[in-house]
Amino acid sequence: MRREEPGTLRGSAANHWRFYRTVYFESQTKRITRLQSDPRQGYQGLKSFAWLEEKLTSCAEALDVSLRSVRKRIEYYRITIRSQQSLLWHMERPHFSPREIGVLIHLFVRGRSASIPVIWQSTCVEEWNLNLNRAIHEDILPEIEAAVVGEALKEAVKLPLLLDPWLASQLIHECIGHSSEADNYLDYMLPHGYRLGYQWTTYPLDVYDDPTLPGHRASYEMDHEGERARRVQLVKQGIWNDLLHNRETQKRCQAPGAGHGRRTPDGEKTLPRMSVTYADQGNWTFKQLVEGIEHGIYCIGTWGGGSLGLNFIIRPAYGRIIRNGRLTDEIVRRFDIKGNKMDVMMKVEKLSNELRFYNPVFGCDKNGQNNLPVTLGSPHILLQPFTIHPVS
Repeated sequence: MRREEPGTLRGSAANHWRFYRTVYFESQTKRITRLQSDPRQGYQGLKSFAWLEEKLTSCAEALDVSLRSVRKRIEYYRITIRSQQSLLWHMERPHFSPREIGVLIHLFVRGRSASIPVIWQSTCVEEWNLNLNRAIHEDILPEIEAAVVGEALKEAVKLPLLLDPWLASQLIHECIGHSSEADNYLDYMLPHGYRLGYQWTTYPLDVYDDPTLPGHRASYEMDHEGERARRVQLVKQGIWNDLLHNRETQKRCQAPGAGHGRRTPDGEKTLPRMSVTYADQGNWTFKQLVEGIEHGIYCIGTWGGGSLGLNFIIRPAYGRIIRNGRLTDEIVRRFDIKGNKMDVMMKVEKLSNELRFYNPVFGCDKNGQNNLPVTLGSPHILLQPFTIHPVS
C-alpha cells in the first residue's frame, strides 16, 4: 500500500486508502489466523479482532453442525471474515466509505471424479445482519449436493432458462449495466448502431442504478469526483433510457448529470461505473414460472461472468431440469450462458414478483480497475429458449 501525506492528495487523482482486519478459520488446522493492514495507517473504526473472532467461531460452529450429513464429502473448508473501510480525499476533504464486514465461505467437495469448489459470499454494511443458517440451508447445502450428484453438460443445448435472482442480477449487470456506462456506450455500443431509444426487450423491463438506496455495499451519497449520487433509470419499459456518467462523459454527451464517477484504490482516474444496479420485479410467482415450462433448466447461483463489447458470459453454479412444469432432481453442472447481449435480452419473457439484492465480497472489474464494490439485484428471469454451452 502506498503511503502519502493527506495534503498531497487532490481531486480525482487522490489516492484511496483501504484499511482492514481479517480473520480466517481452516477446517484442516482448526486454527484462526489474523491479518491486518499497516496499523500505523489503520483507521480505528474497524471491528476489533475479538469481535471478528467471535463471529467467526459462531459461523464455524453453525457450518460444522449443518455439514454433518455430508461430512464424508467435504475435503476442506475455510471461512474468512474481513472488516474493512476505505478512505478517499476528494475536494481536499477526507471521505470514509461505510464499514464493511465481508464473509467468504470456501468449501472443497469430493465429486464423482474430481474435487469441486463451492463458494458462498456476502457483505454486511455497518452492522452484522447475516442470516447464516438460512444461507447454509438455502444456498450452500443444495450446491454441495449438486457438486456430488450433478452431471457435467456434454453438448450445447437450446432450452428455456429460468435464472434465479443471483444469476439474473448478473445478467443485468453484464448486459445492460456495462453497456450503459457512458464510456462503454461511446466506445462500442454507439459505433455498432446501438443508441438510447434502442429496444432491449419487448417485455416491459425496468432497470435502475441507484447509489442513494441505503444499506448496500455500493451505496454512497457522493461519488469519487465529489458529485452528488443520482438515481438513473437505465431501461424504461424495455427501452434504453439513460446512461451512467462521470464528469468527462457528462460533458462529451451533454448529459444533465454525473454522479457515477468511481475508481478503485489503485485507479489513476475515475470511470463511469455501476453502483446498486437492479431490474425491478415483475408479476409472476416462482411457482407460476416453473409450471409454464414443459422442458427447461432452472439455473442457480453463479460462478462469475464477464462481458467484452457486445458479448457476455455468465456461469451458473448448477442447474435443475424442469419437466412438465415441475422441478426434478436431475442436476446439470459445468455450463455457460453466453452470446450476444442484445440477443439474450430479447429473450426475456417473464419476471417474478420478488426482488432480491446481493452484495458480493468480490467486486466488478473494468479497464484494469478491479474489485470495485457493487450491488446487484433482480427477481427471477425467464428466458425463451437460449443455447447453453459446456465449459470448455
